Amino acid sequence: MTTTSKDRVDLLASLRLPDRYEPLHDAVGDQLANILVAPADAAQDELASIIDAVKAGRQGTLVPLSGPSGAGKTTFAASANQWKAKDFTSTLQYAGELTFDALAQSVATFRKGLAANDNRVIPINVDHRESSPPNEAELSAIKRFLRTTPGGSPAVIFWPETNADTALSIGNRYEEIAGAQPVKTLRIEGPPRSTWVDIAINTLRLANHVESLETLGVDPRDYDPSQFSSLGEFLRRIQSDFTRQLFELRKSLQKPVEVIIVFASESDEPGVLSSLTNSSRYGLLDTSGLLAATPDSVIGRWWSGRRGLLTRTIVQLNAHAFFLSPAATISALRNCGPTPDEFLDALGVPRAGTSRAIRDLGRTDVGKRLSGAGAAKNEGRGTPAKEATAAFQLLAERGFNLGKDKNLNRIMASAWAAFLNDKLEDDSPQIIVDCETSLDFCRLIPDNAIIYDDSVVAIEYTWRKGEFLASKNRSTVANTS
Repeated sequence: MTTTSKDRVDLLASLRLPDRYEPLHDAVGDQLANILVAPADAAQDELASIIDAVKAGRQGTLVPLSGPSGAGKTTFAASANQWKAKDFTSTLQYAGELTFDALAQSVATFRKGLAANDNRVIPINVDHRESSPPNEAELSAIKRFLRTTPGGSPAVIFWPETNADTALSIGNRYEEIAGAQPVKTLRIEGPPRSTWVDIAINTLRLANHVESLETLGVDPRDYDPSQFSSLGEFLRRIQSDFTRQLFELRKSLQKPVEVIIVFASESDEPGVLSSLTNSSRYGLLDTSGLLAATPDSVIGRWWSGRRGLLTRTIVQLNAHAFFLSPAATISALRNCGPTPDEFLDALGVPRAGTSRAIRDLGRTDVGKRLSGAGAAKNEGRGTPAKEATAAFQLLAERGFNLGKDKNLNRIMASAWAAFLNDKLEDDSPQIIVDCETSLDFCRLIPDNAIIYDDSVVAIEYTWRKGEFLASKNRSTVANTS
């Protein structure tokens, strides 16, 4: 498998609230622009004056940045392109030696990713030398590099420093050897405190691709920004409490559990599930989608008053919803079920063996989820087999109540056991798939339970006749989920 069972099942372990630029950028990439707050007008004016001076003189400059820890110095330097996209390229994050050759080589490599005619200023962020000011040799190398503009483009070197006196000293020393600069030092204050709560909430959502995480018990709205010296400190406090809350939620279960609701009907595409599940974490149930689909139902009104509990239930149980097409369902029932099978024999459904069921289940979203292969939304499945659809219709006419679904659940347990054990290495222990057996560490009695050493996947089947996932059934499907 591409991931371990525990890594895949334990959604709580993957949730986080980044409190610094680097882990946040690693988590969200270019989407970071969605939560950036523009610098104060004074900082933007000074940035504009730097650009004008660099363009006029065709040589770069060194700009020490000062501000308390967590004020946003790294974010400011790393996001220069966001503030002045026409003037700055993306930022070169530099962590090498401060020599002319090292700086020149780094810029040469960086320029390979730019268009040949891109003449914008290259911002360089030296973020690994805070509290370790450049020595005289390094300042001389920086001066030579900025004046000769190797690679053809001028550069601005940002040097973040927590201590304002140190930042000013660097600026003064550089001016002594390079002459007056457009800005001796730039003070970074960070975004206004009035924006901090929204930044924290949006960071939670963007970093995790799960909405309403603030309702899990650690809500940024409950924290007073005036009690913190910087946005970073504000986020660190919330992060600490959020991490502790996640630990308590995980501790409440002896093993990580994932619940997968499987809709088996004549539907051959996700249908309304697309509006009930997460747009980024494929198949994960979505709080807003479920509540929007059930505004008038009793269960919908009950949950709407307990939105936080619904979100907690979804993430604690890593609750997903997928569908099985008639082709996959009939293949599993026919090829992994009893022989003879009077019903399917009478329909003339061919029996191709367990390997066919393994192949067909591997093409489904459920199979991809269980194998750790991931699932592509709206993946092409081809035209459904007419024979499979007809067989499912007759299966539905026979009915899924009065215990008939229990037999189907048992066959599906055998099918998933064959599918998962087919993916194992030769020396790996066999995976156990139980049917309608109580879990030994909680009160769940799933239709199928995939038992790993360190986690459990509980599968609940919803057997329905017709194209159950059609839009007219949206509320019913949401209530069933």
